Amino acid sequence: CAGSDVIFVKDITKGYDSTNPPEYKSLLPTTPDDMIMFEFANKVSVTLRTSGTEPKIKFYTEIASAVEGIDVKKFLQNFVDQLVEEMLQPTLNGLVRP
Repeated sequence: CAGSDVIFVKDITKGYDSTNPPEYKSLLPTTPDDMIMFEFANKVSVTLRTSGTEPKIKFYTEIASAVEGIDVKKFLQNFVDQLVEEMLQPTLNGLVRP
């Protein structure tokens, strides 16, 4: 996704954690809200969740450490732009970015 491999996925809604085989049961508590967390090889973490009050998908991103020699803000913005296009496919799904 967006040029980086997915290292793990945690679906907090379903209680799934790809880092915890063989049961893959999450150690985090489940939530009735839709929430999925992704960790990428480039040290970017992304959490997607639905809004409880509005018809929208929210996402939160962070990078675990500074990458030497690059503009981290620009790097993260480019990664997010690619990720949104690949994962959420806004044009195909009728989604609009704010």
